[in-house]
Amino acid sequence: MAYLIPVLYCIGVIGYFLIPNQNIQLTNFIIYLSSLSTIIMILVHVFTTSQQLDAMNSQLEEMKYSRDVQSQPFILFENLNVRIQAPKYFFNPAQRRDISIYSQFYFSANIKNIGNSHGISIEVYPKIVTEEGEIIKEGTLGGSFECISNEKIDIRNLLMVVSDMKHIILEKIVNREPLFYDISIFYKNLLGMTFLQQSKYVFRPNIDDMDDIKTYMTTTLTSHVEYKDELEEYLNLYDKDRYEDAGEIHNNINEKIISNYKTPYIDFRVALMSGSLSVSPITKSNYDSLLEQKNNVKKEMLAPFPEVPWFLRTEMDDIQKERYPDLFDKEDPQT
Repeated sequence: MAYLIPVLYCIGVIGYFLIPNQNIQLTNFIIYLSSLSTIIMILVHVFTTSQQLDAMNSQLEEMKYSRDVQSQPFILFENLNVRIQAPKYFFNPAQRRDISIYSQFYFSANIKNIGNSHGISIEVYPKIVTEEGEIIKEGTLGGSFECISNEKIDIRNLLMVVSDMKHIILEKIVNREPLFYDISIFYKNLLGMTFLQQSKYVFRPNIDDMDDIKTYMTTTLTSHVEYKDELEEYLNLYDKDRYEDAGEIHNNINEKIISNYKTPYIDFRVALMSGSLSVSPITKSNYDSLLEQKNNVKKEMLAPFPEVPWFLRTEMDDIQKERYPDLFDKEDPQT
């Protein structure tokens, strides 16, 4: 800026002599130079002041960012466990009178807040995807929760129970196609800043378990033939409102099926994909958009569930009961 001052003076002086009809006198010239100096000093003052304000604002932004980072929660997703339950017949809530055979996949994990601040409005949004990015299953019925600094929480009730009704997941596992658990966790700190953590895990069975996995697949494909008479009798009793007798047949079929398995469930190997873990601040609008997407999927998940008949409630696992408490609040008509 300093080098511009003499340039401005020169331009101002030259301009004085270029003014037409100018009465050039020493007194007028001195007055002109005084006015020119005042104007230049004002311009210099305004310019330097604006630079100082910009520098101060930059320092304030850096201080604010440093404070926000120091008060940032860091929600660590850990100890992911993936388990497949051997296939058996379940009451189909979408069809009411039918029962279908399929496996269920259970996901459990912990989260730990290793940051310096409480995490609030924490939302978990999981997906099962293929190597090509195709979404096989997404969403959870779990709601938001909080996690204070250095706290560890078991969030199995906030993750998925996947009913593989069309055997898509089981078939891909039998064919040794890699599957991934893609998890997004978005949350806020106490100051209202919003963050997104993303990670991806690959899960697959151990080689020693592949024979059992193939047995699971064979059972899902052949049981409707093997138990054809029992299934027809079940539907006949159900249509006649003989629910207790129908439920007994349902349970007997499952007992026979389960007795054929070496193990009622198989735990998978799970590994975090290299480079998949990321944490970044997001805007509030992005947080709201993710929450809306999660809630829309949640509504779709709840839509096909009517009341579960009382005699089939024992077929639901404890984890399902925790997820769908509204399905188990009816009185048993026999009591």
